[in-house]
Amino acid sequence: MKNKELLCFKYFISTIILGFIVLVLIEYMSVKKDPFFDNEKLRRNIMPLLAAEDIVEIKINHALNTPRYDIGLFGNSRIISLSKNDIGFPQKRFFNFGVGATSFRTSVRTIERLHELGKLPQVVVISFDNLQVMQPPRPPLYQGFINRWADASGDILYAIKHNNAPLENILLHIKYESKRLLLMFKSARFRYLIHYWILPIYATHHTYRTDGGLPESLPEKRKTFKPIQEYAPLFPALNLDMKKIGRIARDNETRIIVYESPLHPALIRYYRENPNPNAVVRLESFKQACIENGLECYLAPIFNDDLEPPFWNDSSHAPAAILGSFVSSLIKGERRGLPVR
Repeated sequence: MKNKELLCFKYFISTIILGFIVLVLIEYMSVKKDPFFDNEKLRRNIMPLLAAEDIVEIKINHALNTPRYDIGLFGNSRIISLSKNDIGFPQKRFFNFGVGATSFRTSVRTIERLHELGKLPQVVVISFDNLQVMQPPRPPLYQGFINRWADASGDILYAIKHNNAPLENILLHIKYESKRLLLMFKSARFRYLIHYWILPIYATHHTYRTDGGLPESLPEKRKTFKPIQEYAPLFPALNLDMKKIGRIARDNETRIIVYESPLHPALIRYYRENPNPNAVVRLESFKQACIENGLECYLAPIFNDDLEPPFWNDSSHAPAAILGSFVSSLIKGERRGLPVR
């Protein structure tokens, strides 16, 4: 009986190991398929169904297999709609590395990896969530749970060393990363990855463009917006991340631009009259981190009311035509940013 139980246990362990190897193989092989060519529209159709971690890897792999871009955009859904046409510069090679539902920290980690690969664009533009309503600075999202846990552990050690995070926030940090890693093993994720890799038959309403961007959907009529519920920051890693990209800018002779993403004009007016105390603290931290690390930073622009198209779809996602003109002015050096030490 003991021999039978031992044999069953060996089969169980072997099955788990084999399953894990298959999952890693699916991850590795699927992202090797580069969808950013004209003849790969079917794969770009299914990309919106993939996990953010997988889209990050697909875009990094694309950069690895193409010449270094002149201009690269980084951020989340607040920048992902921008195209080359929106910002201009027809003679420059352009790619949008933005990935929806990610934090500033994912942008920083992606920039680090492209720097290590020698593929960081010559001009990097990073969208930083508006300080009034910014998303929690969650851990970077990318494939590879070992490196992910190493990053998360480094965050915790940094917080303990600098005594800048209460125990509750550290526990929330661990909880979030644990839940996110468990999502990496959901069957739906691998189903979509397999379809993306072998049989890209799914179709979505939005299809990624060959420049890495995702087209926006704009309303036909003007909307009204209420103040956004504030997200409680989980982890204070801003200065750490600013140091990383500041070092890369100096070492790589890359121009790195960080801008605070805009809000709808009505909300800008509201927050002027009703300032968020936490946002005031975050603003000072943002300014200090930019100045100390010699970064080219810009506070959120104030746009005119959308009395005519294009209308805002929500209060924190500016229409691509308006945002693109602003980003273009940053690249051209037409706006005054925060002072640089």
